[in-house]
Amino acid sequence: MPDPGTTPPGTTPPGTVPPGSYGSQCQSAADCNSGLCAEDDELSGKYCTESCDPTTTNCPSGAGCYPTNTSVHVCGPPP
Repeated sequence: MPDPGTTPPGTTPPGTVPPGSYGSQCQSAADCNSGLCAEDDELSGKYCTESCDPTTTNCPSGAGCYPTNTSVHVCGPPP
């Protein structure tokens, strides 16, 4: 019987996000399923994000959709 204080192999611990998914830490775009790794000075780090449409609310977890220095909009940091 597994120890209740451990996470079974191949699963993600509660309260964390799977590597590569929105909100997970990244160093480069290659680390993210979406191919988008954003840097936020307030978070002191980088996180995987997704492109979004500013006219809809299609960002996960209620995050906002923000313009970048290109024509792409991305979901802001996870709330």
